[in-house]
Amino acid sequence: MSNWFEENPTKSIISYTLVVIAATWAASYFVIDENKINLYKSQVDNEKSVNRQLQAKVSVLEGKILDLSNENKQLKEWLSSEATSYPALVNKIQALEKKLSERPLNAAGSTKNAHDSSNQKELYSYSENFVMGQSFTDPLTNATIGVSQIASDYTADIYLFLPGKESLEKKGVKPGSSWVYEFEKKQYKLTLNKIEWIGSSLKATVVEM
Repeated sequence: MSNWFEENPTKSIISYTLVVIAATWAASYFVIDENKINLYKSQVDNEKSVNRQLQAKVSVLEGKILDLSNENKQLKEWLSSEATSYPALVNKIQALEKKLSERPLNAAGSTKNAHDSSNQKELYSYSENFVMGQSFTDPLTNATIGVSQIASDYTADIYLFLPGKESLEKKGVKPGSSWVYEFEKKQYKLTLNKIEWIGSSLKATVVEM
């Protein structure tokens, strides 16, 4: 056999080269194939995570729908059994009667109050609804809230940018949280009014103090 290799060196080199190429191709194929499998597994895990979040939101919505259905049923039963009793209308009529009886007494005072209020400068106020993936920015002071995550306990992870201060990252912020800052020698308060997990919606307000 060794004599054949010695007598056919060119064929031996070609055969050896082909074997090396085949082995290299096979190794590369399996490595690439394994990378594809890992990528597909990662995508499947992400889809499962999103699906679990959606299922949780659907469960909450179903619970709210059931509560509304029960309340609607109770209201219908109440209206059917008490057709002549409407407490809300009675209270409204009483309030209107009281307002009419006090109107002559308040006429002079209302004119004075209107004049005084016209002399007072209105304080700045701005509010806006937004959703996760967007940001709230006050057009006057440029105070900004960015939201990266909303949890099922109605808290949020946010990025906060206030004039004259360094940006902050805050986790687990609750509705009603507020921050005071200064802009052009005036005090302002930024408040995160609402955090809605179901619709991933929020509301923020800036008011002059």
